[in-house]
Amino acid sequence: MSKLDRHSSHPDVNVGDIYFNNNYIDAIKYYELAIQKDKNNLEALMGKGLALRELGKYLESIVSFQSYLGACREEYQKIDGYLEKGYTYICLGAFSDANECFDRCLDIDKKSPEALNAKGLVLYSMDAFRPAIQFYDKALGGRKDANFAFILTNRGNAWYELDMYDEALESYTRALTLNKNETGALIGKGVFYKKWGKYEEASKLYKAALDIDPNFVALNCMQNGISLHTKSKFDEAIKIYNKILALNSEYVISPQYISLVHINKGLALYSTGCYNEAIKCFNKALMTDSTYSILALIGSGAAQGKLKNMASAIECYNKAMDIDPNMEFTAVNEIIYMSGDESSFFSIYDEVLLSSILIDAKIKANCVINQLVDPDLEDIALNGYHKKVVSQEQLNEIKKCVSEVGIAGEEYINSYLQSLCENGKIKQFEWVSKNNAISPYDFYIININNERINVDVKSTNGEFDRLFHISYGELKTIVLGPERYDIYRVYELNNANAKLRIATDIRSFASGILEILKGLPEGVVADGVSVDTSLLKFEQEIMIQK
Repeated sequence: MSKLDRHSSHPDVNVGDIYFNNNYIDAIKYYELAIQKDKNNLEALMGKGLALRELGKYLESIVSFQSYLGACREEYQKIDGYLEKGYTYICLGAFSDANECFDRCLDIDKKSPEALNAKGLVLYSMDAFRPAIQFYDKALGGRKDANFAFILTNRGNAWYELDMYDEALESYTRALTLNKNETGALIGKGVFYKKWGKYEEASKLYKAALDIDPNFVALNCMQNGISLHTKSKFDEAIKIYNKILALNSEYVISPQYISLVHINKGLALYSTGCYNEAIKCFNKALMTDSTYSILALIGSGAAQGKLKNMASAIECYNKAMDIDPNMEFTAVNEIIYMSGDESSFFSIYDEVLLSSILIDAKIKANCVINQLVDPDLEDIALNGYHKKVVSQEQLNEIKKCVSEVGIAGEEYINSYLQSLCENGKIKQFEWVSKNNAISPYDFYIININNERINVDVKSTNGEFDRLFHISYGELKTIVLGPERYDIYRVYELNNANAKLRIATDIRSFASGILEILKGLPEGVVADGVSVDTSLLKFEQEIMIQK
């Protein structure tokens, strides 16, 4: 748990700061009380942003930091806001956005050591270690202040990643000369000694770091376990997690981080096929702290699914989606740990494994229980590029899920057209795709003017404005066929009803797209396009039922 060390004269902010070091949710309540009294209370806006970030609510956190920046009267006050906003973007892996924030700091103070160090952190996160060192050197600028010892630690870490061990050791030693309690340097130097077989010296440094900041050490060890996990060294990873849990009986480690350790141990057990043991770990995580409960629920649901306990799996996914409907928290790459003037970043799970588990969760939660189909799944089903690792089995299941939504949408339109026919608003219609699955349209209608209109149904359980796909064959039919061609957008589809908006006669739009596709090199043919609903003129919304 990060600590907030400041002294406010505002009573609500002061109480919020006290709670910050124990309970982020209550801290936010007091910060909001202060903001209600003064919407430009900088301390409250900053505190709220920091607390939201600790709870994993990164996007809300960024909004709070932006409000802080808007309330600043002096340019120098903005540096802290841009720094914290940038740090939050690093957690999300949005490095260009983070860099932009740090550049804004440097516009205000071109020699800001915090901003220069932060730019180094971005480069380090991108594995650009030598350029990172250059920024760390600029940040140090010959400073010998104990408050900047952590920058030397960062430089040492970069040298270590480059296998420049002597340079790394020199940086760690200099950091400890400036500040003997620089925990990162103690650990870095300990890792160096352990690598060269100096186990006694390494153990002393590790013990010293634990005495100073057990939370930092726990997160550092957990990150080592995650690194082993990514290399499929699951048993070794579990040993590290068990070691951290054992330390908790001797040292005070935040429940927030102990919960994460249980989650990662559960993920390691899941990877070895020990699903019952994994579920126990996820349950322990849930009982320990709620901050990362969505990760524990997703992991538990995946393990229950492997055990064929589908009702329990769906219950877990339901709870996870209740907490975070868009599962935004799973986009987090790292968490930030604040200690004094130092901000450190730590991985919190194996991204590849969680990505795979998350795809399973979305399939179960969206397909089995017929909730909103996630846009990620629709994108994958339509062969869109996606930064996910998806197995063939998962891909087949996703396509089946989205196909079922498409069929359900056509059933709704069949009922809708039947009612139009019975009320004399159209003369006749036919559900063409029911008998010919490769037809370039789903229905045709004969209206009261004896005009034939081809209809393609584009369905989603989600919102109206999700992208939909038009195949190359459909484009050719729209442009070259003699009949008018309409798009029926069915959305927010469920078992009871759905919504419909119609785009009539899209020939002109399709013709423009087809002309662009003709510009592709000879021998290259696009299989279709994904279309934003805003590009077509849709009529008013209609509620439809089966």
